[in-house]
Amino acid sequence: MSMLTLPALRSDDPLGFLAALGVLTVLRSETEVVDDELALGWERVGGPAVVQVPFDTLDELVDALHEAANRLLGEGRVFAAGPAELPPERLSKEERAKRKEEASEKVPLDPLRAISRADAIKWYRDLVQTRDPQALRWLCGFLDQISTLSDSHFAAVTPLIVLSRQQTSRQVCRGLLETVAANRRLIDQALRGWQRVAEQAGANLDWRAVRSAALRTDGTSQPAAVPGLEWLALQSAPWFRLSGEVERPMAW
Repeated sequence: MSMLTLPALRSDDPLGFLAALGVLTVLRSETEVVDDELALGWERVGGPAVVQVPFDTLDELVDALHEAANRLLGEGRVFAAGPAELPPERLSKEERAKRKEEASEKVPLDPLRAISRADAIKWYRDLVQTRDPQALRWLCGFLDQISTLSDSHFAAVTPLIVLSRQQTSRQVCRGLLETVAANRRLIDQALRGWQRVAEQAGANLDWRAVRSAALRTDGTSQPAAVPGLEWLALQSAPWFRLSGEVERPMAW
């Protein structure tokens, strides 16, 4: 067992905090590391993360995370230990029309946001029968079985995935996975020192990645995200269960 410092994941930065939780999620579900061999702490308030892991060096930890990303991609999954159906694939025109008729309201383009609360509850009950605690954690982190959005039949979803234009949740998550699986260095940079990649919009988790035309001297828009960091941060979703009351969803 070793105690490794992750210099770029600091406790006073929300994105760094989420990514540190994401490291634990990937390790516990994709690398056969048991919970007793994992621990997370911080050197001090505002200091870097410190993890207890069965690796001797930071390079070995990066290798394990990179291998996990390639395994997920090869198996057609998007998230570590999550149900393969999360986030859902794009709906067909027929399916969108059916859901619109059933809900009597406009159906969101993103299929994750087009799941009714009743269907989310049924999905939860089905997973309870399978006795799969990891899949349940993901479902409860992605879909709210208690509250809905205002004046809607559809279940509230995790606030960690913010979409723009014609994006869907699966496109965003799979795009980040493909990017980091193809380049080990991006995961290394996420843990050691962030380096931004031009034209990478990421998952819209990082406000510093938004570089609109109004903020640039050349008058053009050019986002610059840290792909490895945002990929790890998205893996933290099951740590934040969704709850709420009627039309007031919240993550806790």
